[in-house]
Amino acid sequence: MSKHKHQKGFTIIEVVLVLAIAGLIFLMVFIGIPTLQKSQRDKQRMNDVGHILAALEKYRTNNNGRYPGTARTGKNKGRACFMDGGSCETLKELNDFLDRYVTDDISDPSSGQPYHFAAAGISGSSCREQVNKMSEGGNLYNFYGRAGLVMCYETKCDGKMTKATDRNTVTIYYNQEIGGMVCREI
Repeated sequence: MSKHKHQKGFTIIEVVLVLAIAGLIFLMVFIGIPTLQKSQRDKQRMNDVGHILAALEKYRTNNNGRYPGTARTGKNKGRACFMDGGSCETLKELNDFLDRYVTDDISDPSSGQPYHFAAAGISGSSCREQVNKMSEGGNLYNFYGRAGLVMCYETKCDGKMTKATDRNTVTIYYNQEIGGMVCREI
């Protein structure tokens, strides 16, 4: 009787099978990592908007109940400057507000650039126009190479941009990288 000697080692089928499984694992990881990174940047944006909303409340406390970009006097006191005949530079005031009141170092996680207010107004007019531009502009709607935020007064975050009953309601709209628009209000 002849004895067969079994050689130790792997067959070609076993090697191919292991390589195929390893390839699938690497493929899933490389597909999942960018999505995870986008999700993390979106969470950072949400935190940044939370800091901005807190700073808006601080500004309001220090400025007789008035938000930046709202009229200081007249029958429209406290409403968006557009309602007061354009007597203030709304976007300039909002960007100055960011520089002075937002003490945390916040910037868009994708570009590292500070956020830029795209519009400020009352539900409907400039806000609706800017939010529509934002939704048409893709996931990262940029102004001058900076991520844009749209700030609207007297507007609810209900997906329809309806008028809020409280004149002191402020909403901020921004795009997510993973898709969709987010609205936060105070």
